[in-house]
Amino acid sequence: NSWPRTKFEFTENLLPLETSVSRIFGPLEPETQYFFRSAIFVKECEDILISDDIKPFRTPSLPVVQAETVYLDMQLNASQITTSEAMIEWRHFVAQEKVFVDGVQLQYWMVDNGVLVSQVPQTSPLLHRDTTYHNLLNLKPNTEYEINLDVVQIEGAEKELYSDRKLNFKTLPFVDIYDFDLKVELVDVNGYSAVIRWLGPPEPEQKYVTIFRIIYYADGPNSIQDEISLFKISDGLSSPQINITSLIPDTQYKLWIEAYLTNGKTLKSNVADFMTLGFSSDSNLALPSTGLEENDPTLTSDNEAYFYKVMVAMAIIACFALVAFLILLYFYMHQNITYTVTMNKPSKESKKNGSKGGSVTVSNSSDSMFSNSGYRSDTLGSGTSVEMNSIDNNANGNNKLP
Repeated sequence: NSWPRTKFEFTENLLPLETSVSRIFGPLEPETQYFFRSAIFVKECEDILISDDIKPFRTPSLPVVQAETVYLDMQLNASQITTSEAMIEWRHFVAQEKVFVDGVQLQYWMVDNGVLVSQVPQTSPLLHRDTTYHNLLNLKPNTEYEINLDVVQIEGAEKELYSDRKLNFKTLPFVDIYDFDLKVELVDVNGYSAVIRWLGPPEPEQKYVTIFRIIYYADGPNSIQDEISLFKISDGLSSPQINITSLIPDTQYKLWIEAYLTNGKTLKSNVADFMTLGFSSDSNLALPSTGLEENDPTLTSDNEAYFYKVMVAMAIIACFALVAFLILLYFYMHQNITYTVTMNKPSKESKKNGSKGGSVTVSNSSDSMFSNSGYRSDTLGSGTSVEMNSIDNNANGNNKLP
């Protein structure tokens, strides 16, 4: 490798003999070893090089400026402390301090029994010198921390500023709001059903639990231990109990509840053992109902109201049916009654008696009362007789009533 060269020419191409020649070379590094050699080129001699010996030299080090050290009380303070966060605040820099400050940075360590867990601190981003707060995140719960404010100086500052007051604080312990005990209790047991309730979830219940799963199975020696699951949505409106039906009398059962929490986890209750009543101990066992019924006090009143509504509707329908039957009966009787009117000339006896008109006979073929030959006759008008019989007037006159 060739050495770096710097060439320069003299005035009028003549080498001054009376004065010394000086030139400044640079830039050079401080405290560095260099080698130097000077040479003269003569043009008329086809650039003949007349060189001197190689001379070493070393550049001196930079002068050390002792900056004044100033310790500051930045009044560090921790607020809004939670299980994983803390707000750190400090005072503003005054005008005489701000000219030496480029920025600030928080340094913090975990402390265990008064001893730093690590010598390497965790740091915040570089903050502007006018910033007076910073929120520390991702802290560990129930842990002590030591905080220091590092002042970043500008280059060549005459004063070095240090924050000599550190801050210690402790984060809050973690409290799991879903850490509650779920307990199941028996309220009532008979031959075919059992009323259970559960305790534990805080109010409002739907904030912590999405749905309850009730699991039970028969635990008898001859029973098939198939788990039966019932579900109830946590709505905060109904009471925390349920009525399990369709059980077998005189049978041992095991039951527990699983609560599906809103944080995605599942909480299991204690296991309750109970035995349904047998026929000998409960003579008034009701027939088993199908399905699942909640222990609701309004259930009986709703059933009674429904029963009365059905009875009223049936009574109205029966009334309409009776009226329709009477109307049909009236038309039926009206169509089967016939009336016969016979106009006859007056007989000889009627002429002798002075009767001028004929006789009119009205008969009803559907009524046995009018078919009686001895029924009384009346006289209409001037000598006109009306006979209610079924015998023709041309027959023997002895059949007539006097």
